[in-house]
Amino acid sequence: MSVAAVVPPMVIITYEGTMLGAIIFTILGTLFESRLPNLTGGVYDPRIMTEGYIGVVVNGPPERLSQAETIFQSVGAEDVVREAAAVRQPA
Repeated sequence: MSVAAVVPPMVIITYEGTMLGAIIFTILGTLFESRLPNLTGGVYDPRIMTEGYIGVVVNGPPERLSQAETIFQSVGAEDVVREAAAVRQPA
């Protein structure tokens, strides 16, 4: 007597469905945890890719952004750009 004759067909279908569900939810969970796709876009400066610049994003209350600008300029930042003037990367 073979093993296939002892296992009911519904057990095999249930197993395959469980594996398919596990794979699908693993992929969806990975995408969710990686925050992909990024539909909002973000602050982006093309010089980061073309000229090797390093971008630093500072979020904070508007009244403290001037202080942050002053700190960056005092330590030698080549350019300080406010978000409103920054180029947005297409989503």
